[in-house]
Amino acid sequence: MKSKTFWSQKSVLGIVLSIAAMLLFGILGVPEGLTREGLLSVGLFLSAIILWVTEAFPICVSAIGLIALMPLFNIMSYNDAMSRFGVGTVLFIMATGGITITLTRTTIPLRITAGILRITKGSARLIILGFSLVGALLSGIMSSLATCALFFGIVNTMLKTADCKPGQSQLGKALMIALPVCCGIGGFLTPAGTPGNILMMELMEGYGIHMTFAQWTAIGMPIGLLAILVVALWLPVVFKPEGVSAQSKDAIFQQYAKLGKWTAYEKKTVAIILGMLVCWFAGSWIPFLNTTTVAVLGMVVMFLPGVDLMDWKTFQQESDWNLVFIMGTASILVSGVSQTGAMEWLVTRIFADLGSLPPALMWVLISILVCVLRAFIPTTTAVIALFAPMLYSIASMTGANPGAMLMIPAFWAPAAMLMLYTEPIFLITFGEGYYTEGDLLKFGWLPSLVMAVVIALAFPVLLPALGF
Repeated sequence: MKSKTFWSQKSVLGIVLSIAAMLLFGILGVPEGLTREGLLSVGLFLSAIILWVTEAFPICVSAIGLIALMPLFNIMSYNDAMSRFGVGTVLFIMATGGITITLTRTTIPLRITAGILRITKGSARLIILGFSLVGALLSGIMSSLATCALFFGIVNTMLKTADCKPGQSQLGKALMIALPVCCGIGGFLTPAGTPGNILMMELMEGYGIHMTFAQWTAIGMPIGLLAILVVALWLPVVFKPEGVSAQSKDAIFQQYAKLGKWTAYEKKTVAIILGMLVCWFAGSWIPFLNTTTVAVLGMVVMFLPGVDLMDWKTFQQESDWNLVFIMGTASILVSGVSQTGAMEWLVTRIFADLGSLPPALMWVLISILVCVLRAFIPTTTAVIALFAPMLYSIASMTGANPGAMLMIPAFWAPAAMLMLYTEPIFLITFGEGYYTEGDLLKFGWLPSLVMAVVIALAFPVLLPALGF
């Protein structure tokens, strides 16, 4: 049987644009102060973003291809490139992926949903707040995409039972926007929330800034929960949602009643996750218990005979290998742009006048700029890889606190509120038709502006208070 491959217009466009970017940077005249290798490293980084946004190739394939181009363009040798693959971050992704897979096989999300409905008694405002908070808190220790997908199924069933029609129900619109937004923001709460956090911590270490799990959480928890509160309070103002009927609540409670007692599998899952959280916090004082080591050990325990929460076949099939390759490749690309001097050159040219601005205005403008540009970048790792070296250079030039400056992209990397088509987490809820891109922009502009100002003013105070 003959097989056919159909190339979408998006894929073809991605390939053409990525090749065009590399060719353009290859033939451009080299500006004063920059080398040809530095110029090519920028072009390669831009090509990577284009390929990942358009998904022109399978992500694993494009990642491997980009690594192979590093020595071809004389940016760095193959051995140097592979040494910067970010093994620690990759191991962390694999380990926390195991946690996510395990949780998806439990009834814990349904139990949480029933509890939310019982507490809120059908109030639309409280339901939005409840799902927003719980989704964010779970995303602090597991994949934001997986958390959003877990609650999407339950919320979607609840909305259908309540006869909340897509495109008409304001409650459906608010909840389907709240889930991806708040699960995304939840990724900032702890270092375990998203692989981008681990990448940022590794980059900080390279800059001489050592941040522990507890210190990150001390910053991420209050700022993240404040962002969730802003989102949850603003959504009812924008969309004015209707309440949940008694019939819908009863349907959820009937499902809950059939669950029975917690299974041994669920008890072991909760016990391991709680144990990992304790070890993560203990790692602030016990160096051995760093974030990646604890995650890997927690995953290993899941495979142990007698525990049996995970088997290798399931782990292979359900792990996000694309994310593994994106993380590793992003680390290499960042090293290339930095090692060739291109990042320092860009910062000097683009942000040379920032130091002349009043400090508060400088911080706010940088935060707004990162927020807006982040809307066009589809992965947390790409956001961190792009902005971290740049903002560290700005901090060095202006005398600003470098740790505080780096936390700006750390916040915005998972906190997507503006663009639909470049952020994968929105695709989980968008397909049901409850909201449009216009609805997302109608909602997202105010929380984005509020949080851009808040973090710009808060981080320069919080980081020194914690010793940075």
